[in-house]
Amino acid sequence: KKLEDLRMRVRKKCFHKRSTARIPFIIGPPSEDTDRTHIAIRLYNLVQEAKKGGHVLLDPRANQRVKIVKRWICGESAILPQQMNFFYPYGGEKVIFTKDEVLALKTIDSQGLRLMGFKSIDSLKSYHSYKSSSFIYPDERAVKGSTAAFAALWEKMLEKKKMAIARLTPRANSAPRFVALLAQNEVLSKDGSQLVPPGMHVIYLPYADDIRSLQFPNIRKASDEQINKAKEVVKRRRIRFDSLNFENPALQRHYGVLQALALERDEVEEAPDYVMPDTAAMAHHKDIIQEYRAAVFSPDYDPNAAIALTAAYKRPRSSDTSEESGEGSKRRRT
Repeated sequence: KKLEDLRMRVRKKCFHKRSTARIPFIIGPPSEDTDRTHIAIRLYNLVQEAKKGGHVLLDPRANQRVKIVKRWICGESAILPQQMNFFYPYGGEKVIFTKDEVLALKTIDSQGLRLMGFKSIDSLKSYHSYKSSSFIYPDERAVKGSTAAFAALWEKMLEKKKMAIARLTPRANSAPRFVALLAQNEVLSKDGSQLVPPGMHVIYLPYADDIRSLQFPNIRKASDEQINKAKEVVKRRRIRFDSLNFENPALQRHYGVLQALALERDEVEEAPDYVMPDTAAMAHHKDIIQEYRAAVFSPDYDPNAAIALTAAYKRPRSSDTSEESGEGSKRRRT
């Protein structure tokens, strides 16, 4: 039974351990190229959403992969693709740009990670994260001495409890972003194997344009009885949670179907859904939940009515609004 459980849990896609970018870590004055210190680093994604693989079109006669070719054709005159230009509407007119000019507009800064300065780790808040963080590690093959220079900086950041503020441009035609470099210490297991790698997390920071200011009404303060009931709920409902112990049930179902088709099986093995709540364990704490609900809500509280009220406030469909305005809900692409 344990072998069967292990076989069901290891059904997942294997990914290549490759970096997303190889960039220089620039330390020094931005205007003096000779005084700069370049550290070669690699950019990795430690956490990335696992998605289903896309389907592949095959020729039914030869069972070969179909090659898709896309070409741009002018409907008014026969011109070559290299003769086409681009335009941006501005002031009611079409401003014409060539392909090289469009690439020059997109190129703001050279590729690399430029150090700006250091701040205390306490100044980094949880809501400062713009998106999923990345991870950097020195690349000794590109520049000799990168590991020693990176290790010295990493060790001092851990010792002083500081984080680095840098400007990241992962590609030549991408927009630069401010990032916070957070040093991470190495963690080893009892047998000496590495559990957590040493390096620096790249926390993407938002710009002032990305931060939204929301205004909410004042919340009515809870009474001491309600707070005590809430404390009891938190104390009783503590769980041991780790994302490494839970697989995506949709992906497990997808892999099971692919396995059944590849092995020409009639039935698909059902993968257990570990994301479902443990109703049996929750039943033991039903009494404290009832006490908490009685202390917080009124006696005539109906949870089904609250769900129906939330659904009533949903935004109307675009088709409903298009009938009133007399226009289609989608724009035509040309």
